[in-house]
Amino acid sequence: MSPSDVLAAPSIDSNDAVLQLELSDVTGTHQISADDVQPDVPAGALASAVASRMSLPDNVPWALHTDDGAFLREDQRIGDQVRSGDRLWVSPKTHLG
Repeated sequence: MSPSDVLAAPSIDSNDAVLQLELSDVTGTHQISADDVQPDVPAGALASAVASRMSLPDNVPWALHTDDGAFLREDQRIGDQVRSGDRLWVSPKTHLG
């Protein structure tokens, strides 16, 4: 799934739900509203798509976290981890050690 597929305007039935999310990089320099996020998209794919849309470096692994600092599991559906209207932050993944 390409980054443009994740945040592309969906062609769905009106009964299907999409998530509306506010997203920002950790510095607050880049902010976007995504009104078309499919709930079955893995959080890792959404993080990459958001970073791409923000023109952040593509050679960096990205992660999403909530306002309270909890990192989302990249392999789980975004719709299982957040609610429509939530604010998420994209930040580079870092591994110590």
